[in-house]
Amino acid sequence: DAIKHFTNEANLMAQLSNHPSIVSVYQAAVAEDGRPYIVMEYCSRPNLQARYRAKRFSEAETMRIGVQIAGAVETAHRAGILHRDIKPANILVTDYDRPALTDFGIAATTSAQTQGGMSVPWAPPESFLAQGRPDPRSDVYSLAATLYTLLAGRTPFERPGVSSSSIDLMDRIQRGELPPIARHDVSASLGRVLATAMALKPENRYGSAMEFARALQRVQIELGLSATP
Repeated sequence: DAIKHFTNEANLMAQLSNHPSIVSVYQAAVAEDGRPYIVMEYCSRPNLQARYRAKRFSEAETMRIGVQIAGAVETAHRAGILHRDIKPANILVTDYDRPALTDFGIAATTSAQTQGGMSVPWAPPESFLAQGRPDPRSDVYSLAATLYTLLAGRTPFERPGVSSSSIDLMDRIQRGELPPIARHDVSASLGRVLATAMALKPENRYGSAMEFARALQRVQIELGLSATP
């Protein structure tokens, strides 16, 4: 089972690894002692989890990252692959300061009826339901939750001074009561885009990662910034 899981991840990443915002895979093999390994692009800079814990991100950088990773997610979806675990720790940063999505270890084809495995703080509410079936809008939710985290310096449903165990977070996520980011330097327009992408019901979210990226670009233009390609 472990070899099968490994081979699946290697194959999925290899399908997508030419994308500039997905970590490249160069080789996959089995060592002499029997352990499988993947040779991947080395991203020397701290991942986004390490960075947001040290300092909150600016609105401009957050939107740039959001558009670039949305492009990677859209590419995966068009190949029939759901990532299913988008979070700050799974976005590395290259030597050229470009974000790159990695860890397709629990990715699934969009036709597969699979559940579980997502990291709770960034997981969409449908991932906790027995009858829930993730689709591209689930990845849109997790990407938006990741961007929220970069801005807020905490995961979306954490509450300072209040218990935030996995059970607490699951309950809040399923109720969908998203607290405001509460930063004077984050525009209301960006807050609305993130809230739409994290809507409780999937049908109320952006229908695709591309649609989410276009919404972020519109905010960039509204604020007088260059739209990230």
